[in-house]
Amino acid sequence: MSAAGALAPRSTGSIGHISAPEKDVRVTPRADSAALNVQPRQRRHVYEALANAPDGQSVKELLGDLDIPERDLRESLRKLDDAGLVHRERGQWKAVPLEASAPAPPPDSVETP
Repeated sequence: MSAAGALAPRSTGSIGHISAPEKDVRVTPRADSAALNVQPRQRRHVYEALANAPDGQSVKELLGDLDIPERDLRESLRKLDDAGLVHRERGQWKAVPLEASAPAPPPDSVETP
């Protein structure tokens, strides 16, 4: 074998592209009244307390307003966040405004044959 042949790259056929594992992309669901209606009563109370405070509230403020243990409050906030109903900005939890889930057409727009 010649020296040039020893330096030539060996053909290994097609090499598949090795990609890094995909990052877990979290798609936040839209906040609508249907998403709120399926939440347990305690979470709806937490959402309502946040909806009444447009500037948001901290956990400490919510604990003073609501009569629930801190652990349950934090769990409710996490579950509401997962449902896309609240979000946290700099220590303040804020309610996401609800969108209408399926608006009914006005009675005037229904045509009768």
